[in-house]
Amino acid sequence: MKRLPILVLMIAFSAFAHGQKVQMKDDKVFLNDVAILSYNKEAMKSIYDFYSLNGSDKVLHLEYVRDNSPYGGGHTNFFFPKRYIKFDSNTVWFGVDAKPVIKRLIKEGVIMKDGTIDADKAQEFEDKNEIK
Repeated sequence: MKRLPILVLMIAFSAFAHGQKVQMKDDKVFLNDVAILSYNKEAMKSIYDFYSLNGSDKVLHLEYVRDNSPYGGGHTNFFFPKRYIKFDSNTVWFGVDAKPVIKRLIKEGVIMKDGTIDADKAQEFEDKNEIK
């Protein structure tokens, strides 16, 4: 019984230690308060282009495409230009804000802590989320 509180504290600390704070502000993506990518968002559209911090290499293009159904919905176009990976997903989508998608890509290891793209993880992400 004495070990139960210790176990609970260890699990809580582990979850806290592995939590990653992702922010998108001032046209930059921050991971734990460190800028890792810059981005442009097209006005009035759900289209985002993400670049390396030097701004010369596009690493990701996201576009949310609304379906013409009365129930709303849609899908997300993913394109990793340097890796030539392009696919559509209806399991990963966003409306106005791409932050949830970026958080998921970081969590799944597609976007590395230095802002680069892991090609193997990007391929795994496509395999799991592509519209079949």
